[in-house]
Amino acid sequence: MKEKRKIQILFSFWIILSILAISWIIFNILFDFNIILKQSIYQFFIIFCSLSLIIAFFSIKGIIQDVSSNIQENERKESCIKDYYQYTQLLDPPELNN
Repeated sequence: MKEKRKIQILFSFWIILSILAISWIIFNILFDFNIILKQSIYQFFIIFCSLSLIIAFFSIKGIIQDVSSNIQENERKESCIKDYYQYTQLLDPPELNN
């Protein structure tokens, strides 16, 4: 449970950082693109923002894959239980009192 909480906090951090990065990049492209080309601190920051966006994308993809594998496993378990129930019904059918 502690690991899940840590992953949720990390996921939230990367999402917030990627949203800020996207808004900053759009703002600079629209209003002052030359400042990105002239100053190295802005180039470093745009690289950092791009990396945070990529990390957020991969963390979302990993979470979606985990959820889909859990759903598939639950469906497989339900199918096995249904098959077992049908098998026991075939072996020991209910008696009919006529």
